[in-house]
Amino acid sequence: MTLHENAAPYTRPMDRARIGQLVQARRKQLRLTLERVAESIGQTRGNVSHIEHGTYSTSIDTLAAIGRALGSRWEVRFVPAELPERAPLRQQLVDKMDAIADLMDERDARILLAQLEVYEAELPSQRQANK
Repeated sequence: MTLHENAAPYTRPMDRARIGQLVQARRKQLRLTLERVAESIGQTRGNVSHIEHGTYSTSIDTLAAIGRALGSRWEVRFVPAELPERAPLRQQLVDKMDAIADLMDERDARILLAQLEVYEAELPSQRQANK
């Protein structure tokens, strides 16, 4: 699981919702029940459900325990606040690619990365052709 946010990650409801989406996607990918994750981290099923739905603010220690239970680790990256916000469509693309990357195994990630590099190499010629 990787979390990249432009601000302190645990202060806004939108951030909790994104964290919850990551937790739920990974749990479902592993076919684990809420009960099993809750038991392994010493929390109730209800608390884990609230975390997944972004309605519960939790501690970093609990997030780390969830990460371990899901065979993942958390990365939090702070970036300068003065960076311009991404255009909504661009942000949507980044969020979608981040979510997909969280679900991929290494082989699939390498294949997609190679495809993106080919696409990136072709962009300048495509832009010229469209002028």
